[in-house]
Amino acid sequence: MTTELWERSAEAAAESTTEGWPGGASPDGDSPGGTSSGGAARRARGWRRRWVLVAVLAAAVVAVAFLFVSQGPGPASSAPLDPRNPTANGAQALARVLESQGVRVVVARGEAELERAGVDADTTVVVTRTAPLAESTTKGLARLASRAERLVLVAPDRSVLRYLAPEVSVTEARRAAQDLVAANCGTSDVKPGETLSRSQVEYTSSLADAACFTHDGASVYLSLARRGVTPPMVLLGSTSMPANDQITDASNAAVMLRALGHSGRVVWYVPSREDVPAGGDAGLGSLVPPWLGPVLALGGFAFLGLVLWRGRRFGRLVPEPLPVVVRAVETTESRGRLYRRARDASRAGATLQGAARTRLADYLGLPRPNPSISSRGADGSDHMLVSAVSAATGRPVGEVGALLLGPPPTRDDHLLGLAAELAALEKEVRRS
Repeated sequence: MTTELWERSAEAAAESTTEGWPGGASPDGDSPGGTSSGGAARRARGWRRRWVLVAVLAAAVVAVAFLFVSQGPGPASSAPLDPRNPTANGAQALARVLESQGVRVVVARGEAELERAGVDADTTVVVTRTAPLAESTTKGLARLASRAERLVLVAPDRSVLRYLAPEVSVTEARRAAQDLVAANCGTSDVKPGETLSRSQVEYTSSLADAACFTHDGASVYLSLARRGVTPPMVLLGSTSMPANDQITDASNAAVMLRALGHSGRVVWYVPSREDVPAGGDAGLGSLVPPWLGPVLALGGFAFLGLVLWRGRRFGRLVPEPLPVVVRAVETTESRGRLYRRARDASRAGATLQGAARTRLADYLGLPRPNPSISSRGADGSDHMLVSAVSAATGRPVGEVGALLLGPPPTRDDHLLGLAAELAALEKEVRRS
């Protein structure tokens, strides 16, 4: 086997193009027409599909109805520590027990409802979630709760404490029940020996009236006296105490009921983010550090200088010599050497056959067939080409079909014979 033969295979592969399916024949060989029995079968399949769809839709409706009936309408609220949330992380159990003890519980959702609730000296205001409070709504809470008997905050955010009790320092410390045993705390809300299930935050203040569950000077329970317009406050550093699933653990219920049951009425304030004015203190500018602006400006100037230093200058187009000139024949020779190194006689033979079919069809004025028939059978254009070549050369149709459409060779010597026979066939066509 010579290198020239492999190069001819590579050249044929480079010349061949892939065309679409010829018109008049579908890939699966079906005829455009159909029988009456085929139409009846299709209609029957269509009806079966419709009935299956109806059955699936009916099953889905029944399943949704069953889930709705079995689970009920769901809780009135799903927010954590909400007094109308009966799930594990809600606080409905505490609100119900307070009402059963004769304490009227009023749920105020938003600043407007808190103002309508009318806080007075016989009212305890409790906030179990302070995350939605911004600076403006915190000021509103302090103003509206100024006449309350006490203000109870459960694990308040640092920003809220900075405004309501700036002298209080906050420490995050998670403790379990064995570390939360009360001593003589100086308050009637907590009895000596009582425990909490767990805690998350501790508070420290030199102005505290009472402190309990204390470790290294920081307390989970902290009571502050009235200061000016700020009402007496109780800070509780445990979000587990009012939760439905932990209210009965340790002494959680007793401590919470005493902390909230001082008054004849409890206003349970649930802050709303809708109370924050648009463009107010909750904007992005209040969240970024002051040094971020100068740093971004300096980085922008540095980037602009780098662009001016290293960027390309715009001007007229100038020709540039290519780094290397590659002759077109070298790609063909390289591809032939790859075929020879791989010893892929079948691919080389199929490439030679496809290129021969393309050249013969162009010479005879016939539609170009698909160069590759490895993934399909011979179609009408292939058989038309075989018949035309047979008529032009006088060779039998079977012999021409074997050369152009037959299986490719698997050995090098057979590949050499196929290349010679295809070249001879093309010469005969051109001489005819």
